[in-house]
Amino acid sequence: MTAPRFEAANPTSHRHSAGEKQLKERFQKIHGHALDTSSPQSFSEKLFCRMIAVSRAGDRVMSELSDKFRVRNYVERHIGGAHLAKLLWHGTDVHAVPFETLPEKYMIKANHGSAMNRLVRGEIDRVSVVKEMERWMNADFASQHGEHHYNAILRQIVIEEMLDDGEEDGPLDYRFWCFDGKIETIQVDNNTHSINPFYDTDWKRIPGGYRPETREVEIDRPANFEEMKVLASLLSRGIDFVRVDLYSLKERVVFGELTFTPTAGVAIFKPSSWETRLGNAWRFDDRPLEFRESFRS
Repeated sequence: MTAPRFEAANPTSHRHSAGEKQLKERFQKIHGHALDTSSPQSFSEKLFCRMIAVSRAGDRVMSELSDKFRVRNYVERHIGGAHLAKLLWHGTDVHAVPFETLPEKYMIKANHGSAMNRLVRGEIDRVSVVKEMERWMNADFASQHGEHHYNAILRQIVIEEMLDDGEEDGPLDYRFWCFDGKIETIQVDNNTHSINPFYDTDWKRIPGGYRPETREVEIDRPANFEEMKVLASLLSRGIDFVRVDLYSLKERVVFGELTFTPTAGVAIFKPSSWETRLGNAWRFDDRPLEFRESFRS
């Protein structure tokens, strides 16, 4: 049987007419007014302008940092390999996954988008898992969501050690919203997305956010919170906005991913002061990262 070959999508596909037009229409539908591309002010305006800029010209470095496999090199250079989850396997052929030699617990994920992961504990239906991975490999985040930086990524499956912080649903995901090295807020999520509280850098709860349907919960300040803040700042330095996702385990902090377009821009922040505060923190720059003097790859 010949394995299907999955490659990076054409980085010039979906540009201009489809990408830009659809993004402007989506913004207007969500926010009720036209997108101001000449002088964006709010967080969502700047996020959509970023997606439009990438749809026009691409961003090689943003694509590399969004690649859940290739970003490991960036993390190792800037904060050290000790903060990376152990890599068990990676490859483009979903039929080549070495299930027989994998440990009892591990994480499977695709490298070219979001919400494509599976936590494995014990025996699984391998046929079903392979079919799921094939669906992931065929997902096109550029055409589906306007996130064109995912378009230039060579698609593959990444398998890493399972991270365990004692939570039944998998480790809590601490999401640091960073603006050129400065942390503005920390969002806490879980594997089932049933919680979504936001905190400031002193771990005081900030009212509101998005996903109001999630259950109300208070999360204890992680024991290694100060170290996490340092790491998030280092990884985001020179990038006008990026969300740095980290995991807090008993003995170490582990990197999750870098996210440049959270929720593909569809989140509606409440109250609206969130839009103003995050927008003011973002010194928007629509140039590709490789052409910015402040960014060190």
